[in-house]
Order: sequence, then C-alpha cells, then structure tokens
Amino acid sequence: MKKCTDCGKEYPDETQVCAIDQEPLQSDAPTPASESEITNQTPTEISVPINGESDLPEGFSRLGIFDPFEANRMLQRFEADSIRFLIDKVEKQVVTARGIWKTNLIEICVHQDELERANRIMTADWQV
Repeated sequence: MKKCTDCGKEYPDETQVCAIDQEPLQSDAPTPASESEITNQTPTEISVPINGESDLPEGFSRLGIFDPFEANRMLQRFEADSIRFLIDKVEKQVVTARGIWKTNLIEICVHQDELERANRIMTADWQV
C-alpha cells in the first residue's frame, strides 16, 4: 500500500499520485531513492502562453490540467457526449522531503463550441 504524503489517504501500490490533492504517494515500506527520482535541479514550471500566444489548434481552449485518473473519467464522459477534445501529457516536478518526484498529468483542451457543455460535465461531481 502507498500513502499520500499530504492527506494520508491510502492507495494500491500501482497508484503514483493522490486523486484528492495531487501529491506523490509514498510506499509504507522504506525504499532507497534512486538517482532518477532525486536530483539537484530546480523544478520546472508549466508554461502557459500569454498575450494570445497559443500552440493550440484554432478553435480550442485549455480546460485544465488533471491527474490521469480524473482525466480518464472526464474524457469518457466527453466521448459519450460527443465533445471534441485534445489531450497532452504534462510532467510536473514536486519537491518533497525525499527529493524531487516527477508526476505525470494530463492537460485537456476542448473545442470552444463545446466549452460550456464540458464545464458542466467537469463540475457535475462537485454539485450537492
């Protein structure tokens, strides 16, 4: 079992990131850190184009960046509702007490004509 370094929620060993707060998970059993996990480099930040600069195809807008589990769940709903979308893998580095951990996230972009429907789907789980 693995445990979130922030909230303490437990996950199966194959899970890498907490679904609640996006923190890296730590194994209950102590393991030596490998050089690929720990580095002295400064963490890189995700760059978002400003002043209208964009690398997106015309007509698409960024919806957000999500953990793979949440992105998969949302994209299944988008496909069922015929929403046009694009995805991109984003690597984020997180500084922890044990070093810098690399976390993979998914950036989702949605066609502007379907942005409102996509936002409704995205926020449906948060409604009480």
